[in-house]
Amino acid sequence: MKQDELIDTEKRVAPILIAMEEGFRVDVNTLMDLKSTYESSFSSLKKEMQAKLGKTVKVNSNRELGDLLFKEFCLLPLRITPTGKPSASMDVLEKLKHSHSNVHSFLETVIEFKNTQTLIKSVKTVSKKLDLQGRIHPEFNHFTCPTGRIYSYIQNLPKEVRKVLIPDAEKNV
Repeated sequence: MKQDELIDTEKRVAPILIAMEEGFRVDVNTLMDLKSTYESSFSSLKKEMQAKLGKTVKVNSNRELGDLLFKEFCLLPLRITPTGKPSASMDVLEKLKHSHSNVHSFLETVIEFKNTQTLIKSVKTVSKKLDLQGRIHPEFNHFTCPTGRIYSYIQNLPKEVRKVLIPDAEKNV
């Protein structure tokens, strides 16, 4: 593409992105309810894991989780990370859950714990971005993605958290 074409395209896209960045209203009450629910669930899952294992394990630490699964439980690693360590990623945990009934309930709890942690992080992200009118104003960046896609953090919000975003009906968003 020539420079003139790029400038012309940018002139047409910029006003659209600016309008999109006016943002979304947020159902703050529902957001706070979600936060409370997820934090309560998170606390319960943490206690449940400790009860099942008889000790505390930092599930956020892939090294500690990997040591537990592959050294203590003697499970065979399904994938090795670039650093040479057994992977304890979510997809590996899901596969292990289905193939190892001896640690099935523990793995189910770990997966639920990690999912809940993601939900809490998403709720906190939205909470931090709220303005005084109860709106968030995401940035839609079209330069950071090498494929030319428009990227924003709201694309990564789980469906449960995205439900608190309220489009403006008058703008048909």
